[in-house]
Formats: sequence, C-alpha cells, structure tokens
Amino acid sequence: MRHLPHGIPPLLLAALLSAGGAAEAAAPGGGEESAQGASIEGVLRDKQSGEPLPGAPVQLDGKDIAITDERGRFVFERVSPGAHELFIQDPDHVLLRVHVTVGGGQRLSLSYALDPAGSEEQEEVVVVSKRLQAEVSNTVVQMEEVKKIPGTQGDVGKIVQSLPGVAQGLAFSSGTMGPGLVVQGAAPQDSKILIDGHPVPLLYHFMGLTSAVNSDILKSIDFIPGAFGAEFGEAIGGIVDTRTRPCDRKDFGGYVNLGMIDAGVLLEGPLGSKAGFVAAFRRSTVDLWLPSILEDIEGFELTVAPVYYDYQLKLELLPERGDHVSLFAYGSSDEARLVMDKAVSADPGMLGTYQDQIQFHRVNLAWVHSPDPSWEFRTSLAGGYDQYHFRFGAERFVQARVYSMGSRFDWEWQIDRRWFLHGGLTTSTMSYQYSMRMPRPPKEGEVVADFASLEILEGSERTAWMWGGAYGVIGWSPAPPLLLTAGARVEAFDLPLNQAVVLPRLSLRYEPRPGTVLSAGFGMYAQAPAPDEMSRLLGNPDLDMVRARHYALRVQQELPWQSQLDVEVFYKEMEELVVPDEETLYSNAGRGKASGLQLMLRRDARQGPFGWLAYTLMRSERQDGPGQPWRLFDWDQTHILTAVLGYRLPRGPVVPAHGLSDGWQFGLRFSLVSGNPITPLLGGIFDADYDSYRPIPLEKNSERLPLNHRLDLRVDYTWAFARFALTLFLDVQNAYNYRSVEGIQYNYDFTERAYFRGLPIIPALGLKGSF
Repeated sequence: MRHLPHGIPPLLLAALLSAGGAAEAAAPGGGEESAQGASIEGVLRDKQSGEPLPGAPVQLDGKDIAITDERGRFVFERVSPGAHELFIQDPDHVLLRVHVTVGGGQRLSLSYALDPAGSEEQEEVVVVSKRLQAEVSNTVVQMEEVKKIPGTQGDVGKIVQSLPGVAQGLAFSSGTMGPGLVVQGAAPQDSKILIDGHPVPLLYHFMGLTSAVNSDILKSIDFIPGAFGAEFGEAIGGIVDTRTRPCDRKDFGGYVNLGMIDAGVLLEGPLGSKAGFVAAFRRSTVDLWLPSILEDIEGFELTVAPVYYDYQLKLELLPERGDHVSLFAYGSSDEARLVMDKAVSADPGMLGTYQDQIQFHRVNLAWVHSPDPSWEFRTSLAGGYDQYHFRFGAERFVQARVYSMGSRFDWEWQIDRRWFLHGGLTTSTMSYQYSMRMPRPPKEGEVVADFASLEILEGSERTAWMWGGAYGVIGWSPAPPLLLTAGARVEAFDLPLNQAVVLPRLSLRYEPRPGTVLSAGFGMYAQAPAPDEMSRLLGNPDLDMVRARHYALRVQQELPWQSQLDVEVFYKEMEELVVPDEETLYSNAGRGKASGLQLMLRRDARQGPFGWLAYTLMRSERQDGPGQPWRLFDWDQTHILTAVLGYRLPRGPVVPAHGLSDGWQFGLRFSLVSGNPITPLLGGIFDADYDSYRPIPLEKNSERLPLNHRLDLRVDYTWAFARFALTLFLDVQNAYNYRSVEGIQYNYDFTERAYFRGLPIIPALGLKGSF
C-alpha cells in the first residue's frame, strides 16, 4: 500500500481565510506609492573573471542612460509601470538587450555576467518582475542547466537527489519498488512533488533509472527542503515545485532520441498566431539488456523485463494580453515480472512469480490572468486516474484504483515597493478502491525478515477522502535590503479525519550588501496519515493529523568566478507520527527530530568548468512511543557529499534554427554517502507452524551499512548543421563498478548473512537528433 499515491481529502471553512485576504487586498491604499513609479537596479560582471564592470553604459528605452559604479551597479528611479527595454553596450563585451516589465512601486533587481566581445552574437533576455521572494530554504535549478549535468541524463529526479539535504536513494528502493525522496530527515511520503501546483503520484520509473515525467517538458525546479511558505500544504517534509515550460509559438522543432535507457521523441510548434503545443513520448529500452545483468542473481528469472513508457502533451493559448490558458496532459506506466524458483535465503514465502504494474494519468487545466504588472490571478483544475497491481506467488496480491480531482486558486498583489499580499485556496478529493490478500505493509522502524510468517490480510474496501487548505501572506519591505513576511495556512481534512488546524509561517530576508543574503524561517505543518494507515482493514481510521515544526537559518554569498556559496542550518520537530500499535494496529504515539548543516558551492558558466559541490551533515531520530528510547531513522545518513562537475570546451557559433553549436562537453558526478541504519539479528528460532525460522532482532537501527560511493561520467559531442543537429553522448553510471550495499540477506536460520548489492556499471550510449 505504500505504492498508493499519498493523498488526503477537501475543505469548506478554508475559503474564509482566502476571502479575508482578498477583501484586504481590495481595500484602498498604496496609491501614492504606485504613482511614484517603479525602480530598476542591476549589477554587471565579467563572465570569465566574475569581477564587476565599472563605467559600462546602460540605456533605458533609448533615452535615459546610467553608468555603472565601481561595483558594477546601476539604477533607474521613478520608472513608469509597464514594459521597458534596457540596452547594455560595454565596448569590451557582448551587447545585451533586456526586456523588462515592472509594476507600480516595484523595485526590480537584475544581475548579469557579460561574455567578452567576439565570443557570441548579441543576447536578448526577457524579464517579468514578480513579487518579492521570501523563501528561506529554496534552491532553483533551470532545466537548461539540468540537461548538461553528468550522470543524470538531464533527469529532474536525479538532479534533486544531487542537492543538499536529500538522502541518496538506492536503486532497488525507488519508483515502483519503494520510497521516493528523503528530505532533511523526513520520511519519503512526507514530501510532495508538484507539477504546475498539483501533486505527482510517482516520481521515478522502475528501479529509479529515470523520472516518470520527461524533463524536457519542464522549465525549472524549485526545491524547498524545509520552512516553506503558506502557499504549500499537506506536507511536513519538503517541496519539489516544478514548472512546465512555454511552448514554442514561432517555429516547429523537436528531437528524436535513442539511448540505452530509453528512446523518445518530442515535437513542438505553433497552432496559429496565439497558440502552440509541445508533445513528447518515451519508451524504455532497458529491457533489451537488463536481463543479462540480473541473470547472475541465483534463483531469479525475468519473464517480463522492466518496461515503462510516459507521455506529455501541452497546449497553450494567449487569447488576450495579460491572459494565458494551458492544458497539460501526462501519464506513465511501468511493468515488471520475474520468477523466483528458489526461496530467497531463509524465507519460503519469497517464492514464485513477482509482478508489479503501476500507471497514472493526469490532466491539468490552468488560466493565468494579469490585468496589470502588480496583479496576478492563477486558477487551475487537475483530474487523475491511478491503477496499481502487485502480485507475489499464486495467492498474494494487491489491486487498487484511485480517482482524484483537485483545484487551486492563487492571487498576488504587489501594492507598492514596500508591501505585497498574496493568498489562495486549494481543494482535493480522492476516491479509491482496493482488494488484497497480502500481509500488512511494513512501516518505518519495523523489522521484517521472514515474509512467510506474517499474517495474511484479505478483503476489499472503497472509501472517499476530502481535504483542502487556504492561505494568506503579507510581506513588508521597509527598505530594499530587508523583507519580512507573515502568513498562515488552514489545513482542513473533512473525510475521514474531520479535523482542521491553523498553521503560521514566518520568514525574514536581509541583504546587508550586494551579493550577501541572510534569511531565517519558521513554520508549522500538518498532513494526514497515509491511506493504508487509516484503512478499516489495514489500519486505524481514528488517527489524527501528523504535525511538524521547521526552523531554518541561511547565508548566501556571491563569490568571484561566477560562484555562490550557500550555507544553511535546519532543525525539525515531528509530533503525532504514526507508529505500529498492538491494540489498534496504528497510533499517533511517535515523535521525530532532525537537525543538520548543509553547504553548497555552485558555479555556472557557458564555457569552462561548471557545477556544484554539496555536503550535508545530518542526524534524524525517531521515538516509537512515550518512554521509548530514541533511535535512528531508517533513512538517516550522517554524511552526504555530492560533487557535480562539467566542462564546456570553446564552442562554435550558435545556429538559430535549433539553438545548438558544435563542440565537446565533459562531466562527472561523484557521491559519497553514509550507509543506512539496520537492525542486526541475533539468530533464529524454529517455528513449526510455518516450518521456518523466525529472527531474533537486537536493538533497532543500532548498526550501519558500509559507506557507499559512486562515480558517473558523461561526454558528448554536437554537430550543428544549418537545419538540424546531432549529439552523440556516452553517459556511464557507476563508472568504476562499485555495487553499493543496499541491504542484508540471511541464511535459513539467520546465523549467517551477506550483503545485498545494487546495480553494476551502466554505460548508456545514445544519439539525439534535434531540429
């Protein structure tokens, strides 16, 4: 049941907070500041050295001119609201033309690193100002950067796993085989992955080889591991907020890709003068070679190798100025089947045919309305269908179907340069039905080593969940270096919990000098237990909400050489966690805490070295009930070190038809991670009823698996022709063939054990044709 989407249900009283926020936003005030106009400020640096550019002329709308000071800064005051053009014409650097849109009273801050003269043609950039941002713990990665990171195939899920605060996933514990992201000591189901504001039920395809959504459809990833704002709810861990990219409404283009992981096609183009589309389809090719890798595992025979496919279709329409309508449909399907003709170690229950099938389909309809640059309204609806089928042997199975519907309304008002308001309302419903004949799924902290002796539960259930939330946030910037925000979110779970809670969120952001940002955040969070935990058959329908408190402090410092250092300290407290209970199956008696330090040194450049170094020092613990000793969390990893390094050799001119140029690119990704905690076994006791041995566990999670490490390499070369381009790439995962230790296997009486290891080296050679 842990494969089921972690959803929960809507709310009626939540509308009060959103309506209250809207009423406040409509009140008069701020008109004098708006009449004073906006301001545009910026900093210019040399892209190669990272040094500021003094004395560079910046022209506004072909009239006003500002000269950068010794720190490379420029400013235009009392700018009228609306669209403007900046023309940066430093004689030693590439010309830069910037189109900006600002609202009344706003201060728009820009930062650009200019290429040396002669390196490329004139650049053109479009910037639309947004409300002042106050997230304390977020990391934003643009997908253009993602596509060049080695060892990831430009994959959104693997990129997030390379960021600080994220425990490194194991190959056989991802996708349909187990948990998703473990963020800052929170359980996998405690974090939420969003696409355009709505949750995704599955992050990975089979065995975590690639994400279930094609990253070429996405524009950006905003990763917030903790202390996130009031606009996000129903999660006590972290948030991965991904956004789809605009369609190309000018020219037709796309690519065909053939590789050893999957093959796919993408096509996009205009649909008239005000509409466009982008469509993509992928199918795995891993089934062509994976059976030969797994054939050395004794007792395993693949009858259907892992096969997956996914699809995405986005339609976009701009009916009027200030309006944007889009329809995004996407889905995924995975299937794997194998035969175990010998019992795994001591467990005769681990025998027979294993079959795993999962699919999901989603449709998102969105409308964005911006009557002027200071206002924005966003409305979206999302519907979905999920199907899951798991079978083990002749008699054990789980089948489930889930129907879901969600809505979201958000509004933002930048009153003037000092104040902003935003708020919103979310609702969700979920109806699911399942039938099963299977033991109860093990939970975090439980020791399950003898599958055969577990009690078999049989039955079926139909139920509906309803939940929702409303939020309001006010922001105040008394002076440009300082921003304070205060917000609250109402989480209401109508069915089956019938509970509501108010959750405050606070943040502070201070910029004492250009290039240095200090921030702090606090928030309270809540979510419903997992569906199987509240099931009448599998769990306890009388459970309460799970709660958490987040604290975060962060320092960001710009460095020379186009680099940035990011340091964060965090602490999380979790209460009313769901733990096994002998009388009621589950109770809210658990507690948790997680604390740590995370560092990230990052550099981006069009030529030369780029990438980041991320390190996390963390400890996450759980208490299974009052008076119980604190123990390590199942996915606790003390040290997490990830280095991502790429190198772009000097390239030829960019071909306008496809935006690519001739040239080589190299990269590597290295990770060094503490092993997960495990519970050692003293031995076994013979159980005549099941004709097998039952294990004798020692102290929970009192031992660790060995340190794991891995190196991924990538090299590619692009031939850019007039109308199309070819890219030949080699992406090698686990380059020196160290098979990470992912678990322990025991013999029949639990007196001997051996390591269970992950995948070996995976070289992925491929060819991509773009047009």
